[in-house]
Amino acid sequence: MNSRKMLTRFLMVLPILSLGILLSAPQAKAGYFNDVYNGIKTFSEIPSDMNQLKQEYQDAAKQLSEAQSTLEAYQNQNEELVKQNQELTETVKTLNAAQEAREASSRRLRIILYTVIGLFVGYFIFMRVLRVLLRR
Repeated sequence: MNSRKMLTRFLMVLPILSLGILLSAPQAKAGYFNDVYNGIKTFSEIPSDMNQLKQEYQDAAKQLSEAQSTLEAYQNQNEELVKQNQELTETVKTLNAAQEAREASSRRLRIILYTVIGLFVGYFIFMRVLRVLLRR
């Protein structure tokens, strides 16, 4: 019996809830004329949009060509710098070789000079020692 009362109450509340949900739902508007007007307006704006797109395309193409010419200039400049770098490397190698030759020549001259001075000093020492030995 208890379940019958619940079923009866549920069946009474169900139509009230359904009616409340249906009334609170947003209403749809036909808006046929607004849709037609918006369609015509959009269709009439297409040529200006196309012109704008063409202009943007031309600007982008111009920027691309400028970027390509700049890139080519940088590549040419890079090639020139590579050549200069190679020339400078060769010059540095030549200068280093000349410096090493000068250092070797200078070292040889010092050795010769020290040898001559040593021989000269040795000669005088030898002569003094010989004189002292001969006097006795």
